Amino acid sequence: MLAVVVNFDKLWMGGGNAANLKFDLPENVAVMDNAAGIEGGAKLWHPRSVRETRQLPHFNQREGAH
Repeated sequence: MLAVVVNFDKLWMGGGNAANLKFDLPENVAVMDNAAGIEGGAKLWHPRSVRETRQLPHFNQREGAH
């Protein structure tokens, strides 16, 4: 149900009791430790992330530069 609502390619779960899940997860879902989640979040929100530099190049333009 979550995949339909959020439309993710890959879901990394962590924290709490994620490591204690007792059922098989789909191939596109993985359990990671909290440190990996923090590192990934920091990379995602870094000002020079792939998201800004490649996919949304207009974010790289400096104000006043034409």
